[in-house]
Amino acid sequence: MEKIKSLIYSFFDILSFGKGLKRNISGFNIYFPARWSRYFESDYEAENIAFLKEHIKPGDVVFDIGAHLGLMSVISSRLSGPTGKVYAFEPSPSTFGLLKNVLALNSGQAPVIAEQMAVSNALGNIRFYLSSDLGSNSNSLVEKHHLNRDAVEVACTTIDAYAKKQGIVLIHLIKIDAEGSELQVLEGAKEVLLNQRPKVILAIHPRLIRNNANEPKEIYDLINSLDYSIHYKNKVLDEKGFCALEDFFDVHLLPKTP
Repeated sequence: MEKIKSLIYSFFDILSFGKGLKRNISGFNIYFPARWSRYFESDYEAENIAFLKEHIKPGDVVFDIGAHLGLMSVISSRLSGPTGKVYAFEPSPSTFGLLKNVLALNSGQAPVIAEQMAVSNALGNIRFYLSSDLGSNSNSLVEKHHLNRDAVEVACTTIDAYAKKQGIVLIHLIKIDAEGSELQVLEGAKEVLLNQRPKVILAIHPRLIRNNANEPKEIYDLINSLDYSIHYKNKVLDEKGFCALEDFFDVHLLPKTP
């Protein structure tokens, strides 16, 4: 069955003359290889995409941590335009190849620099756990105890170290989807968050955070110490509200002071 599907996908890729199949995702026309053209719902992460539209301006610099197939990177590049720049981080070897493919199909806006690296709170190599499903969005630095995962060694950086190495003096927005290692990514971004004050989209995975020997409260406390407010469904979350949410959820972080 998989071979038949692959042949069908290849046929559609040929019909598109290698330009990909167009999908409208939350108001943006995005081109995908045939196999991945139906991966995202048409209203996928509409609130997060609306946040990107509100806060990314022409010329902005954007970091996409956990870029996956590159949807948010492509949208960010459209919004920041030819004078902007997007850095897309994806550690999974196979997913990184898919990311590069999607970026190539949607080139022509802001430059997107794709980095096959994990992002955490330390430099060096780190164990990264992979699903057997091609293009899975659940690959993680956190070993998921209820699933069988293959571990690979991947390069790892921090937002602070990468920004310093590249000479990036102002990051305007960061999207973080780290599948349970949210605290570590934020710890590795303290200098940028304190000095550059980017807006942040942060995906929170309470169960995986606990699998990683952390608690959501630690994340709340760190965000609060950095003088950011936490917004969820157009409301500001206090500690009780933040820690009470048990299912996966996204929050938007806004600096309280410039």
